[in-house]
Amino acid sequence: MKINPRLVFFLIPLLFVACRNTKTNHEPEVRQEEPAIAVMTPELTGTTWWLKELGTVSLPDTLPDELRPFLVLEDSTNRAQGSDGCNRFSGSYSLEGDQLHFGPIASTKKFCPEALYTKGMGLVLEKCTRYDKQGSFLNLYRGDKLLARFTGDWQ
Repeated sequence: MKINPRLVFFLIPLLFVACRNTKTNHEPEVRQEEPAIAVMTPELTGTTWWLKELGTVSLPDTLPDELRPFLVLEDSTNRAQGSDGCNRFSGSYSLEGDQLHFGPIASTKKFCPEALYTKGMGLVLEKCTRYDKQGSFLNLYRGDKLLARFTGDWQ
């Protein structure tokens, strides 16, 4: 008996398909949904908070980075540090619930004719009694009066 080569060409792949695992699963396929994209909001501590508004005054977006005031709260040491746009500062802070108080703040004393916010940052830290976070914004208050608004996602 002579075997047709064309028949062999078609039967060998059929044999491989037939010999594969034929175990069927009659349960409906469960599709895993794509994970929702989590909106990341900055943590209170460990984030560089860039000053956005001081009282009712908004800082211009064109302000150079070296003149933009910022604040960082370190969790492990309860230390606050940052810049008022010219001078660096450092000091302690205490946090209980939404109550936020800053202890004595030490600061460098450079002459900074271009920095408009040097006095304001010091007053914010001195007068702050509480905070809240709204998305990527950190708001500092004295009672119900908004003292300053920072953003955690500058750039």
